[in-house]
Amino acid sequence: MKNNSTKNYFLHCVQPERDIQDLEFVHIDRFLKKKSKNKNVNSVFIGDLLEYFDYDDASIVISDILNKLEPGTTLIIQGIDSKSICQSFGSDELLPPIFNMLIYGKGKKSIFTFPTIKYIVESKENLEVSKIKFLDSIHYYIECIKK
Repeated sequence: MKNNSTKNYFLHCVQPERDIQDLEFVHIDRFLKKKSKNKNVNSVFIGDLLEYFDYDDASIVISDILNKLEPGTTLIIQGIDSKSICQSFGSDELLPPIFNMLIYGKGKKSIFTFPTIKYIVESKENLEVSKIKFLDSIHYYIECIKK
């Protein structure tokens, strides 16, 4: 049973246009500016967040998030795989406006392949990957536990 004082955060750069129950939406800057670790955090979800950073900064963002978490906290990373987007576009599964939004939308700086994000996550010594999967033809999901 979950302790009522535990929190589940959804970290974002741009306010998401979806409703995800049981998650407190927090801008990444506000989350990282806290001077101490975020106590009583059960899980942190970052969805389509890393695309707002270049490769080096994306790795730093993950490290910075981990530095704010207590051991045992779940970190969930969800994003879009650039190779899969291109394949879907090439096979006419994605219309040009959707393709453009996924690649260029709302200030994105980078698009990553799923193996790239998997490599960044697996390179973090204090993170244990517990689940990796594709949610659909373009979205990946990586679940980790902070050690």
